[in-house]
Amino acid sequence: MLKRIFGGKKISPPESTSIGMDAALSGLKRRGYVPVVVYDIGAADGGWSRQAMKYWPNAGFVCFEPLVERKVALEQLKKDFPGKVNFQACGVGDTDGALSFGVTEFLWDSSFAYSGASARSVPIHKLDTLIKQGVIPSPSFIKIDVQGYEKRVLDGGELAMKSADLILMECAFFKFCKDMRTLDVTIAYMAERNFIPYEFADYLRRPLDGAMGQCDILFIKKDHPLVSNPQWG
Repeated sequence: MLKRIFGGKKISPPESTSIGMDAALSGLKRRGYVPVVVYDIGAADGGWSRQAMKYWPNAGFVCFEPLVERKVALEQLKKDFPGKVNFQACGVGDTDGALSFGVTEFLWDSSFAYSGASARSVPIHKLDTLIKQGVIPSPSFIKIDVQGYEKRVLDGGELAMKSADLILMECAFFKFCKDMRTLDVTIAYMAERNFIPYEFADYLRRPLDGAMGQCDILFIKKDHPLVSNPQWG
């Protein structure tokens, strides 16, 4: 198909043909992208932030995580990177206050979007409330891993979206829970806010039948310099 599109011309392979988070982050660095402030929403144990810090060691990271079980790991992250990590022990959404949080057995897929093995009330804030209050700086880069609650996060973060260059978030091919938006709906939502798909950073097939279940997509502001050149080679 590509040969037909490009008139039979030889297509040289890019520097990296792999798909994965390291490929996505290293590619951004190689192209000269360096964020000032990174939001890690749904930070869990801080693993993604540690990964991103390899490529952006001078950036500031704001980690949002409501599970008390993750506090020790995130406090250790702060110690390991002095002055670089702002830990907010709360969830993020389209309201300020407290909300029931579904906690799953292994914690990783806990979410406001559905019930888990148990539920607990945790603090939740809009990004824009925290920005207006001066609790957190405005972001350059936003990563969202909230298991179906992505739209609620973005609905409460209009100022954050205006500030951000790129937004990395999990998108679903199926509506696995009531709040979850499918990929087509998410792309349309982001387009209305001047973001376009830039890269597939990762993917996950569902165990039911091996069909594509979820993917991590990097969205970019449509007028960002990284997408200003439409040439192939």
